[in-house]
Amino acid sequence: MNIDKLKGKVSDKVFDLIQEALKICPEINSEVRLAHFLGQVSEESINFTSTREFLGYSGPELLRLFPTHFSDLEVANGYAQNPEKIANLVYASRLGNSDVSSGDGWRYRGRGYIQITGKANYQAFGKYVGVCFVPPSSSSMPPDLDLTLKPIDLDAIAPAPVEGSLSSAFDVKIPELSLADPDLVATQYPMISAVWFFTSNHLWGICDKGISEEFITEVTKRVNGGVNGLKTRISNTKNYYSLLTGESFT
Repeated sequence: MNIDKLKGKVSDKVFDLIQEALKICPEINSEVRLAHFLGQVSEESINFTSTREFLGYSGPELLRLFPTHFSDLEVANGYAQNPEKIANLVYASRLGNSDVSSGDGWRYRGRGYIQITGKANYQAFGKYVGVCFVPPSSSSMPPDLDLTLKPIDLDAIAPAPVEGSLSSAFDVKIPELSLADPDLVATQYPMISAVWFFTSNHLWGICDKGISEEFITEVTKRVNGGVNGLKTRISNTKNYYSLLTGESFT
């Protein structure tokens, strides 16, 4: 699949992220899938500019957006414009998070071009990319496990280079015990986390049905939970498909 026609239509950074996603995510294997994906992601991320959830709401906005958590304006005003406090409350004890005091709501707030939210989703995405964003539970770790770093003899573990290959001791990947900063989902994995979202929510099969308003709407409902920005999503998806294939829509 040739994506060169996207150059100049998206920023160089976004183009590189698309290329990276195509290399390591076999799910994006056709122009129709990529068009659906980019059409949705561009709208969700304000044209690839937003990678972190906005939580700086006013008191009245909190009453409207989170009525199960805020029913009194005075209480809501006590949280207003305090993103960390808001996240810790509204995401507490759900999506795999612990209670308010744990700080999980803020730690695992929405990140990425399609914002993944909650400890359970960060853990699942981590497995997808092979990165540990969530500490293993104490019950899953032997109490006597020694996590201290020890010198590693690369010569002892590295296989001998095979003639004609690029293999060397530097190709050896040593597992790391340290945790990755969850903010890497925003800075390093915004595109791939969105691919994971499509894959884990079984959206590729809907994409395969074609580039019609009916199917774009169907994907939109699964991504957005409604039809916010539907007109733009339809336009974006068709435009990306035309760029990738040369086909036009009447």
